[in-house]
Amino acid sequence: MTLLGMQTVLAQLYTDRVFREAFFADPMATCARSALTEVERYQLVALDRLQVERYAWSLQGKRLHLVRALLPATANALAEQFAPLFHKYCDTQPSALEYVDEAIAFITFLSVAGITEPAYMADLLTCERLRLEVLYALPGASIQDRGITPEAHPQLTAYARVAAFQYDMATLYPLAADGARVEARPDPSLVLIGKVRDQLRVKWKRINTTTAQLLRLCNGTRTVQAIIDEVATVLRLPAGAKHTFAAECVMLLQSLVDSSLMTVRANTSGL
Repeated sequence: MTLLGMQTVLAQLYTDRVFREAFFADPMATCARSALTEVERYQLVALDRLQVERYAWSLQGKRLHLVRALLPATANALAEQFAPLFHKYCDTQPSALEYVDEAIAFITFLSVAGITEPAYMADLLTCERLRLEVLYALPGASIQDRGITPEAHPQLTAYARVAAFQYDMATLYPLAADGARVEARPDPSLVLIGKVRDQLRVKWKRINTTTAQLLRLCNGTRTVQAIIDEVATVLRLPAGAKHTFAAECVMLLQSLVDSSLMTVRANTSGL
């Protein structure tokens, strides 16, 4: 067998707990399932189990350290449960993923793990996932037209999300990330999550239903004027209030463009 083949078996031994337990329960039988030479099999049989377990544990420890840094609120909320749950996750995903993908995969694992405390855990995990998505989003195409006009087609960039929660996560998430122990009652909220321009940092802003509706319509297929008209119709604004409402909408959208949270196109040709 080639050196690469031997390394492949060793990698499975160090990362896959089920394979490792089967190996040390019956080394020769386990080795017989692999295309190893007799010499290589005896080399594996001679491995010290304690040393193998220590090395395997250290590999998971490195993964744990990286994920803990990416999920500060989850780590603080779960406290001493975080590490054991991560090791259980590693049993389902023996091979390490790219560090952001690993953190998101762990969030997915936790979301079906039946965790009930704190009560806002599901919202917290959603916040962690959205935070990673906007922080590490690939930059989009450069847009030259940066002015909001009635004819422009606005679209939120990959650096922004609008999400609905059962709790006031614009307040709760930063507190949880800082390590505060928060007791909260349900408080349905809509939140604009956006990456701070030129920084690896996210801001959370609670918004009202009208603002959320406005932003969700900004998908690059409608003009600013059409979006404003649609929202104004839903609100049943009188004619005298539409001008003020339109000015406020344009100001909001322009602030998002200036923050790189929104792009604008003069037309939709090619969409």
